[in-house]
Amino acid sequence: MSNSIVPLNKEIGNNVVISFKNMKRQTFDFSYEIMEYILAKANFNLAKKLYFTCKYFPYKIRLFLIDNLEYCDGIVLTNLSKELEFQNTVNPADFNDRVWLGDTIMTDYDNIILWIPKIERCPIRGLKIVKGFLSWNEFKILTKDGKVERLCIEKVVDSDGNMIAIEDICACVPNLYELW
Repeated sequence: MSNSIVPLNKEIGNNVVISFKNMKRQTFDFSYEIMEYILAKANFNLAKKLYFTCKYFPYKIRLFLIDNLEYCDGIVLTNLSKELEFQNTVNPADFNDRVWLGDTIMTDYDNIILWIPKIERCPIRGLKIVKGFLSWNEFKILTKDGKVERLCIEKVVDSDGNMIAIEDICACVPNLYELW
């Protein structure tokens, strides 16, 4: 009976929590260098697929994948096709792992400033920051991958408080086609 397959308990339902605790490294037929190359070059959608297909990738990448980061009355994280809603303020410092933002950020400055230290990768296509303005360094962190297509911000300022020229902002986001 110990070798038989036991069906999952139906009482668990949707309350399954995935944890990085006690994960073991998986051995591969590929060399470590090839796996490192895959990890370095993976886009967000590929990383999501790798997370589901192999236990090695969540253990090795150690990033919390977030499709969309939105703030209205509470934080809404769309993660791996599921919406996680938090009515109270979420403190990103409570996340043990760094985050990989995949598609869109729609929030205000007070919230995004809490997330910026946790961002490891940010190949977002949409960035909307309301009620506040970004510093030049914060803007470069959010647009480092250069994939932003839609941009809605009040202004970007340098360390002296001077506004950054629109030409410099557009140079950081070469794929931009909507600017509000």
